[in-house]
Amino acid sequence: MGLFSRTPSVQFSVANMNCGHCEAKITERVQSMPGVSRVKADSSSKKLEIWYADAAPTAAQVNEALADTDYRVQDC
Repeated sequence: MGLFSRTPSVQFSVANMNCGHCEAKITERVQSMPGVSRVKADSSSKKLEIWYADAAPTAAQVNEALADTDYRVQDC
């Protein structure tokens, strides 16, 4: 069992995430959020998974981190 399999995570959907560039930009912004330990953005499923140390980030907090981009998350 790996480290991330024991770390809690939360998923969001990102409707306009379409390519690897989108994934990289979203990952960079979300990874910089306090308490986030890992991020996986997947443009094929349009899902964003965030592993966290303490409290789960909310959609509003993630959208704040993405404020100067064209991306917005929604609860799955």
